[in-house]
Amino acid sequence: MKTLLPLIVGIGMVLTSQAQSPISGRVTDAVDGTPLVGVTIIIKGTNDGTITDVEGNYSVTTASELDTLIFTYVGYLTEEVLIGSRTQIDIGLKANLVELDEVVVVGYGSQKKREITGAVAYADVEQLNKSHAASLTDQLMGRVAGVTVNSNGQPGRMGDIKIRGTSFFGGNNPLYVIDGILTGDSPTFNPADIESVQILKDASASAIYGNQAANGVIIITTKKGAIGKPKVGFSSWVGVQEISSRLDLTDNYGWARIINAAHDASNVPRQAKADTEFDPDLNTDWQEEVFSNNALVYDINLNVSAGGENHNVYFSVNNFYQDGTIEGPEFTRLASRLNSEFRIGKRITVGQHLTIGNGRTTGVAGAVGFEDSDIVGPFSASYEMLPVIAVYDSLQPSGYGIGEIMRAQTWSENPIGVMEQFHNETQDTRILGDIYLDLEILEGFDYRISLGLNRSFIKYKSYNEAGMLRMQTVHFSGLTEQQTTEYGLFFENRLNFTRAIRKHNFSIMGTYTQQSGKGSTLGAVSVGGYDDDVNFWQISNSTGKVSANGSEYESGLISVLGRLTYNFAQKYFLTAIIRWDGSSKFAPENRWGTFPSVSGGWDISQENFFNVGWISHLKLRAGYGKVGNASIGDYQYSTVIDRRAKGDDYWSAGVNYNLGPTSTSVIGATRSDNIVNRNITWEKLTETNIGIDFEAFEGKLLIYGDYFFGTMDDLLADVPLPGSIGTRWPAFSTINAVSMTRNGWEVSVSYRKKTGNFQYAITANLSHISNEITELGYGLTELSTNGITTARIGYPLGKFYVLDYQGIYTPAEIVDLPEDFTIAGNTPVIGDAKYRDVNGRDENGNLTGQPDGKISLDDDRIITGNPTPDLEYGLNFDCSYKIVDLSIFFQGVAGRDIYNSYHAEMTSGEWGHFSNYPAYFDPYIDGLGSDPRPVWDNGHGNNLASSRYIENGAYLRLKILQIGVTIPVKWLDYLRLNITGENLLTFTNYRGLDPEFTGSDVFTPGIDPRDYPNVRTISFGLDLTF
Repeated sequence: MKTLLPLIVGIGMVLTSQAQSPISGRVTDAVDGTPLVGVTIIIKGTNDGTITDVEGNYSVTTASELDTLIFTYVGYLTEEVLIGSRTQIDIGLKANLVELDEVVVVGYGSQKKREITGAVAYADVEQLNKSHAASLTDQLMGRVAGVTVNSNGQPGRMGDIKIRGTSFFGGNNPLYVIDGILTGDSPTFNPADIESVQILKDASASAIYGNQAANGVIIITTKKGAIGKPKVGFSSWVGVQEISSRLDLTDNYGWARIINAAHDASNVPRQAKADTEFDPDLNTDWQEEVFSNNALVYDINLNVSAGGENHNVYFSVNNFYQDGTIEGPEFTRLASRLNSEFRIGKRITVGQHLTIGNGRTTGVAGAVGFEDSDIVGPFSASYEMLPVIAVYDSLQPSGYGIGEIMRAQTWSENPIGVMEQFHNETQDTRILGDIYLDLEILEGFDYRISLGLNRSFIKYKSYNEAGMLRMQTVHFSGLTEQQTTEYGLFFENRLNFTRAIRKHNFSIMGTYTQQSGKGSTLGAVSVGGYDDDVNFWQISNSTGKVSANGSEYESGLISVLGRLTYNFAQKYFLTAIIRWDGSSKFAPENRWGTFPSVSGGWDISQENFFNVGWISHLKLRAGYGKVGNASIGDYQYSTVIDRRAKGDDYWSAGVNYNLGPTSTSVIGATRSDNIVNRNITWEKLTETNIGIDFEAFEGKLLIYGDYFFGTMDDLLADVPLPGSIGTRWPAFSTINAVSMTRNGWEVSVSYRKKTGNFQYAITANLSHISNEITELGYGLTELSTNGITTARIGYPLGKFYVLDYQGIYTPAEIVDLPEDFTIAGNTPVIGDAKYRDVNGRDENGNLTGQPDGKISLDDDRIITGNPTPDLEYGLNFDCSYKIVDLSIFFQGVAGRDIYNSYHAEMTSGEWGHFSNYPAYFDPYIDGLGSDPRPVWDNGHGNNLASSRYIENGAYLRLKILQIGVTIPVKWLDYLRLNITGENLLTFTNYRGLDPEFTGSDVFTPGIDPRDYPNVRTISFGLDLTF
């Protein structure tokens, strides 16, 4: 018994020391004592923990006095506290205002912010999530200096994004890297899963991605499980959207007045519905008919997060829905993600990322058949249709109001009929994921192997009934179905060695990657064959002509790359990168490209001589690099034999040879599809970047700036070839012909301050980018464009090239004109358009540069306007007081001109006087008016493309206004309600529907495409965690 007594006492002491006991306390700001809401408290080495409530209080149960509590909070330094014998632990966390030691992903590895020497931007994910856009691309608008996003309100359609402006004539969208997998943004990807976003803007930073990095790189890291007990997060918002802008158009009286004057001026009979059949009660507002839909939009996210010291798991599901603000368009996303990571022993870590998403998009109504490919979409039709035409007309073949020759003449389709008869839908299912293994071979010597998959299944279907929706034009019924399957495999081997020797710190990374991709398409088109009252929309049900098509393609890329980073005493930094890429897109002799870069930094604030107390960080950066672009088809350098059906009409069967562009095909022969260029090679961007990082007042003030300049060489352009070469018509060949320069600057400024329960932050970013064509090659001085813009040596890409409009002729000016003075072959009269005479031709037909008394569209156009903004900017203000927070975000551009194609199409050119008119159009009629007199002659000098359609396209838009309230609830870890308005106000002098747009291509950046405008959104949101 005496022997057992000490043992029993000892066991009792052990059990007592391990008995569970509650620990409570309060977490506050170490400076002002403000309670911190949502601080994570974890018992070290376990999954157990909690978070603080709105008063900063917490309670957690521990097993031992030897346990340690870990306190973590965004923007604050992490603290570890040994419990000991205490039952209450109050702690003040210190703000981590200077986040220079934060580790960020930079491509094939990571670095501390203070060590980065290239132009790398960090997007604030919390701010991005305040935008209720469906994609990350749209959320980035105005948030990062040098990153331009032009979006619109069409459901399922992502905005057009450029980093440092237009670089190439082909694709200009950046490379997306999601958890190490190279891909592009997709509406099936859920942005709520994003943990961090880094943007590699200059060539020295992006060279690590070689041939795919010339347009910049967006690196996305998705969320992973947090250490602690499982947490469930739920967020949702629901809203209503509308098209808030309208074109100011004439009513029935205004249209009749102008169209009658146009007919009278041309001595042709008036249109009946503007004259003898004019109905004062028929005044259709087509914009209201098309734009009147108030659309529902919502987003639902549910996620579960858990983890311990040796594992973590994150799982999420998402449902996003957006109805169109016009009838027809719709987008639905269902997406799910699973991320996990497990540590096996001390040296091995395995993990995976997997997301599966499905997007269903119903597009804007439009034509699908070959014969009907010129069907006008509802946005153009809403201003082309005349106010004297009713929406529905039982006397017309399809029951819709349409134009009628010499009664109410317009070639536009009835937009309501188009939306009701034309339908299309795309189903897009994507799988993106990887598995990886990290092995610590020795201390500081790591190996990583990963295998990634990017697979997509796309099914497209478009169909329409037969009918008559346009003047004197019957369209066929039709059905198009197409399935596309693509997959990419990514294999990566990486070694990384890191070592610190006294004040010398360096790392060496070497990687071998291999990418392979395959794809196939299979489709069928039926023109006609669906003419019953009730149709079963399947190809097999067609009684009309059916044509099938299909293709298979594959490509491969092998890369070897390396990176060396070095710093001495955290003062002097050096990064060197080299990458070799071999792409199957080029002929064997041009397959390999080398892409090097070098950059350095000097942290002046670490020098002994630097003794400026209020400056906490001052670093200068400089970098130089070369990157490439291979945005071409898989077989661009190979001659392709064309055996497609091209007999007497497009859909005829049989192989053929065309004896000229309009001749009848000869059945039984094949031909080359086009003249190819086997010497086609990489497009290249060589760039120098100089930057500064400045932080002051203990990190309250931050300024980051970059200046860059460089050249783009061997840009690919399509050079026209004569039809006599025997290929398809029109014929062209793609060659590396163009060189350009690009330069600009970017600045980001932020200031943040906290005083008691009130805190605020102001962030602004500004950027300026310009380019100039320096060489076109092969003796060319200009690339053919659309007649309104030009691409020529010595000028920026896409400058306007139009006549210089000088107003209208007065009686005195007409008297003073020479007798033989003409405009487009016509003698001007009072009220006609006046243009500046700048050029003429000699007896040999050469331009003289001197006026010749004749205005010609070919000879007298001038290069004018600025379609590229001088300045792009974003301004964000955030503040909070206790449980209430406010966020205001403005975005805009300055110094931009827009060619108002709405105005031009309604008053000039091919379709002038076949549409309605702008209400501000003031034509010279009966001695009054400031605009050219209306003339029913499309070739008349009053209807020519000129500078009178170029308008100030600058704008300032209230992009986001959000008010939130964080409500304390005992049984919830976090609860926040918010109301958000997006695109609430726009300040602009532009008279089109929306000043924010992307041109149809790189040659037309300033021509309004008359597309889906941005929409106004009012929404209510809920976020909670338990």
